[in-house]
Amino acid sequence: MFYGLYWSARKESRSECISRFLCVLHVLASRNDFFCQWYRKGSKVSKTAKRIDLTHEDLSELFTQNRRDHIDTVIEELGFSAALWNGMDGFATSVSITCGAYTSVVKNNLVLQLPDRFLVSQYCSEKSLIEIFESLIQCVEADFAVVTSNNYLNRKGGGTPWELGGWLNYNKSYSSKIDVRDDLISLD
Repeated sequence: MFYGLYWSARKESRSECISRFLCVLHVLASRNDFFCQWYRKGSKVSKTAKRIDLTHEDLSELFTQNRRDHIDTVIEELGFSAALWNGMDGFATSVSITCGAYTSVVKNNLVLQLPDRFLVSQYCSEKSLIEIFESLIQCVEADFAVVTSNNYLNRKGGGTPWELGGWLNYNKSYSSKIDVRDDLISLD
């Protein structure tokens, strides 16, 4: 299951970006136990792995300024990034954010990756998925957003997820209402 939320150029401080990400993490934690523990993405969960607490201080360590040139210097207008995963090998979930970018080259975004079977499991109802979507849109003040299966995105063969569409779609320019496409609910 793929949640992709995107917003246009918006210069924000590191602290503002951390606050947005905290909002996202608190929304997720309030919805399901799978979202209550997080680790730095890329780290192997072991007895010594440091769990990230949902505090401004812990997240501050994760947020890095983006660097995209050949000498690895900070490019302020590219904003900040952070990524976490829940450490559950059988039900791995990741969440990442790019925030505070104010250039046309990089889009601000939040991506939540869940196993596709999450939707059809006993862990989450259709109503809950929509409520999470609405809350995440509010946390990041998204312009475009989509929820779809990873398989659907792969079948479409690339492109921007919000243009490909999905089961849940949001476009701030057209309407503040979420468009639900029941015909795309299949996870095949």
